[in-house]
Amino acid sequence: MGGRWIVVGVLIGVLVPSGAGAARLGVTASRSELLYSSGAANPNCSELSKITDDSALPLYIVRLHAAAPPGIPADQVRYEWSFPKPALGVLAADIDLGPDEEEPAIRSLCADLGNGCVLTAEQLTVYNHPSILWIAPGCNVLPDNTARPFHGGRVRIGARASVGKRRLGKGAVTIGFGRLGSLVLFVKPALAKHFDDGIGKPGGVGITLDPDFAVRFDAGSAPLPALEGFTLDSGGGGTVPLSSPCLLDTTFTACESGRVLYTSAGKRVGTAMANFKDGSVFCDKLTVNVLTAPLKPTLDVSISPKRRQYVPGDPTSGSVNLRVRLRNASPPGPLNNILVLGNAATCDSEVRVGASTISKTTQIDLQHCSATVHQGCDTDADCTPGPCRDCQPNEVCITSSYCSTFPGGSSIGCTSDRDCQPPRCMFCGPNDTCIHVLPLSSIFLAPGDTVDLVNSTIGVANTLSTPARVTDTWTGHTFNAGDASDVVKYRIAPRPNVKP
Repeated sequence: MGGRWIVVGVLIGVLVPSGAGAARLGVTASRSELLYSSGAANPNCSELSKITDDSALPLYIVRLHAAAPPGIPADQVRYEWSFPKPALGVLAADIDLGPDEEEPAIRSLCADLGNGCVLTAEQLTVYNHPSILWIAPGCNVLPDNTARPFHGGRVRIGARASVGKRRLGKGAVTIGFGRLGSLVLFVKPALAKHFDDGIGKPGGVGITLDPDFAVRFDAGSAPLPALEGFTLDSGGGGTVPLSSPCLLDTTFTACESGRVLYTSAGKRVGTAMANFKDGSVFCDKLTVNVLTAPLKPTLDVSISPKRRQYVPGDPTSGSVNLRVRLRNASPPGPLNNILVLGNAATCDSEVRVGASTISKTTQIDLQHCSATVHQGCDTDADCTPGPCRDCQPNEVCITSSYCSTFPGGSSIGCTSDRDCQPPRCMFCGPNDTCIHVLPLSSIFLAPGDTVDLVNSTIGVANTLSTPARVTDTWTGHTFNAGDASDVVKYRIAPRPNVKP
């Protein structure tokens, strides 16, 4: 036994340089520049390790190699990798981890310790392989202070090698990211004709609730993966595709991003992405400031002919023309627009018959997604996650009136509450109502503009033996200016022979 240890000691003394003469460890990278990662799913290290052609790796992943001095058996060398400085992106194991995506390195009496795919500090300590993968950071690494341009960054990753307690050497390599080509995000400020990139504006670019965005893309001279398109995460108004005219027209004279709608005022940080087929992305951020304005909606409910009492079946007072008109009474100004989405109006009716009181609510909507009511729509595609930031899977666009039992839209539709009660509606309950849907996905009102939410002639009825005293409270709902209400009161004479 003693002889065997002496021989090993002699071999190590021959193969391992002394600490004073330790060579520099060769650390190389398969590429020196990367794009950003899309940050989608966790990497599959087993699949990536099988890509032996380094140039075939996605352009947001680099393979690092550490080469120990020649003449030393590979199985005697221990490699130790360091985290990138600064701590951006992630290190991943460049090995086939098997179906469990884990490689045990140490087994104690109660646990297996080893390497997963994405290497934590503990896992990196026991990762002993001459190559490793580094995955570039996603768009979130871009600073939210967009007053200065961000031209990407660099990280330095090092490794050292040893045999037993004797050090062979150490080395490091620097890798750049986000510096291939450029992508610049622009927005059209409120009251302006031209787009702005936000540089030099720490307070952000002042915009309206529904601004236009654009991007300018320069691919540079480096070969890039196939480009799939451009998207914008507006930082509060959903994620939308950016249309190609934004890219081709450098003056942005005919550029719209698709519908971006912010839900509240204040600062937001938008992120534009050029999406490549291999999962790489270009990124740029832009701070915007959604401006506020003094908004004042008013609601005017009128009935004609105007009578204190209406008589069912009477040729002059048995039918009533009802008009519910919403008006933007805000002071003049280009920012003082009022927006209506989803639930446009409700009417709370209180009917007193003798000593009894009956009440009911009628609802009028614009076209909207089945669960995300504030999301206007024209087709089901407008209600899918992605185009609709808040939508859930399988939502549909409601474009016709429906019974309240069916928030996803009734298969039979309805024109009155009677259509939503048995036996006309087999699955409806006795208290169901018909929710009326107007053929509009949104309404914009500039100062002084009006829109009629209701304008129709209705025949009154009262089959009871006593007069009905009615109080109708109408409320118009806006997206950005609050509610406005108006009340009408009238009586309906008893006429049991005139049916509703």
